[in-house]
Amino acid sequence: RMGSPALVASEFNRNFPEKERKGAKRKRRIRIFVIIAAVLLAAAALIWWLLPKNYPLGKHGVFDEKTVVDAAEKVISLLDDKDYDSLEAMSTDSMKKVMNQEKMDEARSQVGDNWGGFQSFGSVYSGEVKDSNGLYAVVQLVAVYENRTVTYTISFNEEMELAGLYMK
Repeated sequence: RMGSPALVASEFNRNFPEKERKGAKRKRRIRIFVIIAAVLLAAAALIWWLLPKNYPLGKHGVFDEKTVVDAAEKVISLLDDKDYDSLEAMSTDSMKKVMNQEKMDEARSQVGDNWGGFQSFGSVYSGEVKDSNGLYAVVQLVAVYENRTVTYTISFNEEMELAGLYMK
């Protein structure tokens, strides 16, 4: 009876005071801004929670520095001896998949050929990393060989299983 909905809405909007129209637009913009700000804040909190946090080794009372460094030196010794069975036995399930002759030879060749014999260990840096997957001890250890110096980054989980290995 009143006409089409578009016609009724058009007439209603024409009769609406300009001051109220501007106020409604302003409220709508503020509401959109608040929603966007809340979503961004929630995303930032989620990202912060997911990012790994670094702590001094021993902060959480799980790891002992001497034990972790000794385990890292043992890993390097086993790598040098090509004792992949022992390395696999001390590794997490995901690391067991790459603890083999083929993968380790490939990793060593990316660092360089003909390292020569092991000489000594150099600088040692250690810490803990906590992320959504758990707590890890991380050791960065310099190994000096006859023809090359290699920096190992080795991580262990709370059960002292080898959880990560990187060499450069």
